[in-house]
Amino acid sequence: DVVLTPDDVANVLRTFDNDKAHGPDGIPAHLLTETASQIAPSLCQLFNKSLRIGVVPSDWKLANVVPAHKKGDQEFVEHYRPISLLPLVSKVLERCVFNTIKDHIFCRINPCQHGFLPGKNCVTQLIEVFDKIGKQLDRGKQIDVIYFDMSKAFDKVSHKRLLLRLREFGFGGNILNWFRSYLQDRRQQTTILGATSLPSQVISGVSQGSILGPVLFLLCENDLPSSVKNSSIATYADDTKIFKEIHNIGDAASLQEDLSNFESSSSDMGLHLNTSKCKALRVTGKHRKIKYPYTLQDSMLENVENERDLCVWISNNLTWRKQVLEQCSKANKMLGFIKRSTRTIKNCLTNVPFLISVSDWYLYIKASSPRQPNDTARLISPSTTQAKSCLLFFYHMYGNHIGKLRVYVKSGGKMDSLWSLSGDQGNGWFHERVAVNNQTASYQFVIEGVRGNGWRGDIAIDDISVMDSCLPRDKFSCDFEDPNSCEWTQDKSDDFDWTRNQASTPTQRSGPTTDHTKGLESVIFCLPRYHALPSLQ
Repeated sequence: DVVLTPDDVANVLRTFDNDKAHGPDGIPAHLLTETASQIAPSLCQLFNKSLRIGVVPSDWKLANVVPAHKKGDQEFVEHYRPISLLPLVSKVLERCVFNTIKDHIFCRINPCQHGFLPGKNCVTQLIEVFDKIGKQLDRGKQIDVIYFDMSKAFDKVSHKRLLLRLREFGFGGNILNWFRSYLQDRRQQTTILGATSLPSQVISGVSQGSILGPVLFLLCENDLPSSVKNSSIATYADDTKIFKEIHNIGDAASLQEDLSNFESSSSDMGLHLNTSKCKALRVTGKHRKIKYPYTLQDSMLENVENERDLCVWISNNLTWRKQVLEQCSKANKMLGFIKRSTRTIKNCLTNVPFLISVSDWYLYIKASSPRQPNDTARLISPSTTQAKSCLLFFYHMYGNHIGKLRVYVKSGGKMDSLWSLSGDQGNGWFHERVAVNNQTASYQFVIEGVRGNGWRGDIAIDDISVMDSCLPRDKFSCDFEDPNSCEWTQDKSDDFDWTRNQASTPTQRSGPTTDHTKGLESVIFCLPRYHALPSLQ
């Protein structure tokens, strides 16, 4: 039996990813992480009761399914992978169970499996396999590789067979009953473009997006490699290949036997192979190759010169030409986009012809607890005595509870308002320029963020600079990449400070997902005189 402690639950809550999308219950991740200490004891009691009586609440078994495009024509539904967005509280329970049982399971997983296991990944599998194949190729041998493609493997797992596998792995009593309840009576509803379908029953498969789903899939297919007797096998989740050194037709026939045995065992488990996507690759430097017509379900496999193996192109002579050309093609497409995007930009400064985005930091005000409505955070520039100057910056104001962003000029202890903006401005970075004219004394710019009436009110700023009379010779510039190089300072008389951050803010549906500069994805553009910077993406 699995028994959890409040510390077990609290540790999972504290390390929960705030960027995780919520499920049908609408409970956001940051609410769970920020209240971890308070809710852990109650959740622990609830989780232990679920594990003790072997029942998973039905509300925790409803998932929002979001289609994620894999490859190919986006018009065809079969080119999408269903990702399940489950209630986050249920994922906390799944993580607690996973942490308890993982050591018991991982030590029993077939060593040829590299998916979802600590210390193993795509790279370890590729290195292990092609180190062997490369050595054989160096000795002048021929190696035939068969690539298998399982059709919707995660969705075809039989719940009945999976429960039998759990029993074989030593699970029984309350925890086996809990897994039975976890698998049965699951429902899903498709969510796309703001619309949600009616729920439908899930009669097979493990959820892609759940915590326990990948481990349960490994259990289900763990015996498949034992069907391969004459060849070597390597797997990464449902991506499987078998390979063998070929000296004569007899060796090729042995590989064909393993191919047929694997297909038979896979079908018995309800995991069917997609014949049209299974391929044969003949790796050799010989002129006189041993050619064998490998077949699957009475269909001859296509023999290819290159095959995409775990996102890496493998050729029949183990050169990297195809992989290099693929990456060069992607780079050329990006360069072409940059060229087309900058073709109409005129009057570039000769001394600043290009800007290349390299920063990935920004500042934001965190609107969640303990902040209160109308709390302020101010950022103050160094002093200047220029009669005219221009403040340039990018801002991000996205969320239902956005407050205000203001710019002041501070001189002699007095602050005069120069610019103000309030409310949700959309999920994007926007450029603003604020001018100061005819100043006779030393002054500073002040950027003030005002907290709105709720926690979805993160306001961010990035790439700020002060220019002389709006000329592109900037000073007091700061992109927040280096925390020690920025001359702007936090105001000590306000309510709280601006926070330096990377990637998304902790609050869902509020704040940016990346800084302004990094968001340009290394776009190069000219700097036009007297105009705002173009926002090219």
